[in-house]
Amino acid sequence: MNLEQRARLVDCALDWISPGNLHRLNGAEASPTYHPSKRGYFISVDELAQVKNSAPLVSQPGWQNDFTIYTSPGLVDLQSASRIVLEVLPGIGDANAERFLQFRRGPDKLDGTMDDHLFKSVQEAISFLGLNRDQAKQLAAYVYLENPLSMVHLISTGSSGHATRTVEVVAKKSGMQPTIYSWKEL
Repeated sequence: MNLEQRARLVDCALDWISPGNLHRLNGAEASPTYHPSKRGYFISVDELAQVKNSAPLVSQPGWQNDFTIYTSPGLVDLQSASRIVLEVLPGIGDANAERFLQFRRGPDKLDGTMDDHLFKSVQEAISFLGLNRDQAKQLAAYVYLENPLSMVHLISTGSSGHATRTVEVVAKKSGMQPTIYSWKEL
């Protein structure tokens, strides 16, 4: 996605969930053929495909794998965001996203491994994105940090004889009992 497409998608997504009719510069409010939810949140990742100007994102194979609705509403987790998600954020772009990911992934260059850099604060993470002060301040409203091991997306397939079942679970580890946000048998 180019910068203009990103700006339109971000503003349209914010207009989709924001109560009221405050029209953002690149956004889209209700019209006879377009009906944003205005509920303050998305009810599913697939709902993003209904947002005006989302086609450049949702036409990419596997785009849903980079998003969740089960974390802090409206915020992007800089500790686990994929390249495509980082590139959509205001002011980041391709080069800054790549540099940030190289640092976050650590020496083995793989996300989700023991050598990954765990940021201590949002400000520390933002400092590795190559943004100026104004851009960093604007971005801070859209991001947060989550322990990458606390939220998990599991897909498990088991079989017995001729029967095979697959279960998809989204859960957050919190103390001894996890909180299950989604459980689907596929």
